[in-house]
Amino acid sequence: MTSGNGSASFSLFSRVAAAACQGVFLILLARTANLAQFGIYSTTCAIGAILIGLLSAGLPNRALQITEPKSSIGGSYLAAAIVLSATAFLATLLASATSLGSLSWIMVSAAAFTAAELQNNIAQSYLYGLKKNKEADIFTLLRRALPLAAIAAASVLRPTWDKFAIISGCFTLAWLAGAIRFLGQYNFKSLHKNALRGGSNYWLINIWTMLQQLDVILINAFLGSHLSGLYASAVRLASPVHIITSLIASRLVPNLRHAESSSERQAIWEKTYKPLRLALLLLAATSPALFWIAPMLFNADASSQNFVYVATFCAALLSLLCQILSACLYTKNQEAAVQRLTRLSVFTGLVIVSIGSYAGSFTVAALGILCSQLILAWSLTKSNGTNRWTGKAEASS
Repeated sequence: MTSGNGSASFSLFSRVAAAACQGVFLILLARTANLAQFGIYSTTCAIGAILIGLLSAGLPNRALQITEPKSSIGGSYLAAAIVLSATAFLATLLASATSLGSLSWIMVSAAAFTAAELQNNIAQSYLYGLKKNKEADIFTLLRRALPLAAIAAASVLRPTWDKFAIISGCFTLAWLAGAIRFLGQYNFKSLHKNALRGGSNYWLINIWTMLQQLDVILINAFLGSHLSGLYASAVRLASPVHIITSLIASRLVPNLRHAESSSERQAIWEKTYKPLRLALLLLAATSPALFWIAPMLFNADASSQNFVYVATFCAALLSLLCQILSACLYTKNQEAAVQRLTRLSVFTGLVIVSIGSYAGSFTVAALGILCSQLILAWSLTKSNGTNRWTGKAEASS
């Protein structure tokens, strides 16, 4: 029992530390670059995120259900991670250079981040599915700490060096580390059969979720790189919340999958959900402070537009809730419902962003992401109440 508590404590520590590293890294990056440069970086990351949704085949969610080490299906997932992440790198470079102008280290760093995220997320889900939680947690911490250490050291020792070139190397190292870790386990022969076929609902969920990144692109197109940089800095400041999300989901899904009865599954769910909901309410209550704190972190001027930091943080908290509610529905084999509800909420949010951006209203555009998550949280909560636990959960392909 002590060992289990120690493992859970380490997981919590590593994820909180990783979230802190990512948050500080983004703040340092935004402070060393101007808002326009950060806007280009974030827009390229948004393009990469959309490509992750299109290329990931739902594998980050599907890999959580692998329980047998060195299985043929698991090997195919790992092989797909290599092929798809390399494709994502090239596609992100091509798309960003075509839409944003000539190629630069800013775009290369964002493309390298895209490739590392896709490959590492699949690999980590695979480890969590195998219950190799400590290894996955250490990897999470290292991949977030390395870019922070590099950019912090460069800021002090080599302030004239291009920070985007430095982090490009860090993200490439993260990709290589994930690739080398699983040498000998790749199954390229059955890649198409096991990894790229099936799992259509998981794939569509990833696509709809990543299409939310169009908000940055729309704001950049209609309102300019300065406001897109402001919006992106707010989104990136809130993004470490998602690291905590993956901690909970990566433990919750396998535990629910391995539960032997509906009563055991319900007990696991209540133990996770009720404290989480209370914590989110407390965090949301403190979010107005970001209106004054966030601009100081990014060395920005005081402005009424800074409400965007509060809106995006609350949206991130709602997103965390949505991911956990979705994880619950996955174990009820209701991924089709998650896909449908995600599509509806993302579409609604993007319509609001489009209207606001086209009309020149940053206020309306910035509220799109919050409205999207409110709709999704409400609909997922309702769906979870409708779909009850049945017998032992079965893995979905």
